[in-house]
Amino acid sequence: MPRQGSSKRSSRIPGMLTHGARVTTAALIGDDLSAGLRAAILPAALVLGGCTSLGQSDSANRTHRPTILSSNQEIRPLSPPDEANALTTSSDEDLNQALFGPLSLKTIEHLARQHNPTLMQAVALIEGEKGKALQAGLWPNPLLGYLADQLGQKGTAGEFQGGFIQQKFVTGGKLRLSQEKYQARVSASEAQAAAQIHLVLNGVRIHYYRTLGMQRRAAIQRELLKTAEDNLVTAQEMFNIGQANRADLHHARVVLEDQELSTQMADNKLRLQWEQLATVIGLPLPSGQLIGELEGDLHRLTFDDALQHILTHSPQLAEAKALLKSDQIKVQRELVEPIPNLFVRADVGRNYTESQTVGGIRAWIEVPIFDWNQGTVLQAKADMRRQEHQVQLVELQLRRSLAEQFQTYLTALQHVRAYQTTVLPQAEAGYAAQLKSYHEDRLHWQDVLEAQRELSNRRLIYVDHLMAWRAAQVAIEGLLLVDGLTAPGGVTPRGHIDATPKPR
Repeated sequence: MPRQGSSKRSSRIPGMLTHGARVTTAALIGDDLSAGLRAAILPAALVLGGCTSLGQSDSANRTHRPTILSSNQEIRPLSPPDEANALTTSSDEDLNQALFGPLSLKTIEHLARQHNPTLMQAVALIEGEKGKALQAGLWPNPLLGYLADQLGQKGTAGEFQGGFIQQKFVTGGKLRLSQEKYQARVSASEAQAAAQIHLVLNGVRIHYYRTLGMQRRAAIQRELLKTAEDNLVTAQEMFNIGQANRADLHHARVVLEDQELSTQMADNKLRLQWEQLATVIGLPLPSGQLIGELEGDLHRLTFDDALQHILTHSPQLAEAKALLKSDQIKVQRELVEPIPNLFVRADVGRNYTESQTVGGIRAWIEVPIFDWNQGTVLQAKADMRRQEHQVQLVELQLRRSLAEQFQTYLTALQHVRAYQTTVLPQAEAGYAAQLKSYHEDRLHWQDVLEAQRELSNRRLIYVDHLMAWRAAQVAIEGLLLVDGLTAPGGVTPRGHIDATPKPR
């Protein structure tokens, strides 16, 4: 096809398409808690997986490689108190930034701690278990009553009129064991709350990186749309001077229409991703712009170190172990249930027939001859054995989930490295060579456009691999907890022995 003169095409020559600066960032896994959550779940935060992370954050201008905690490494609190207090006092500022300015990862994490409803649900579950522990350790209330015997005998008010007080004395340490059992379940609910924090923050981080990726994909599609528009104008000019035929003009219009649809699709996906990010935060946000880098430190994690970190700090595993402790105490509690409680009753009143004040005392026990709680003991022991295997099951589930995430992580990491070091630089060099040949009148304009489209497609694929790598990295460093809209399920197992009004 005849080519247009270089003097006419210079204003529409597409520029070099680059894939962006490679700025190192690290996933924020063990960040601070809001002041409201800290009071409720600090005991769990001191011992569970939110304390430190595989990849702790560093400043934006420094590279900080992820580290794996060993089993004997000291565990630190999730955040210093002053940083947690800053979250509460700066919530209005964060909200204003969310409504009127670009959002950073730190800002949306703060907003999620303030507004995600599942965190408040986790706190409520802790308070509920604390209430059960309190109730289980309370002494039974005494009974007060009035007695009147032989009314009207010998023309008097009665042989006896007075009152009594009756008290049940719980023996065998039953109240203490019941309270300890529920205190173990408080620990389980605290572990569940720590897991909920990971679920929310990791969900926010994954959607943050996906939104960054969708922003970049939409920008690339808009670049391609501008090129398609320029191509149509060029085809029209070439057709006017007889250097292109009508088929070339129709083809340019089809290419433009296809690219408009692709751009609209990219914008639609970006809006959807923004809404998904807003729902995890728990706050409706107008569509805006995120600030941050999709690229990051490509230091490779190892499966064994990641597994050791997860098994050491997983809140899910800590919850299973706390429930096992609760079931172990439950067995002890049910074993002492047959020990008879002591009932004591004291009476005092007036004997009107003898005209004197008299009193009496009674004491009795329930003798466990037929029912010595043997069936409930069997049930408690069965629950304990089931929970022992549940701990093992959770470990295996964590290992399987890590294997699945690690396969995705490695594949994405390998592609990101290859695209950064070879694929994109080679594609850019090829495009530059095509562009140079076009300037030298040695290449058709369509060949340049094809090279540009190929480079843009490579950039889109690169962004997809970046998003997959980021999501898998956040999942692995975040103890495999990623769904920020999953409500905490509570810690009461099926068939548990919860009595009313006295839980045991």
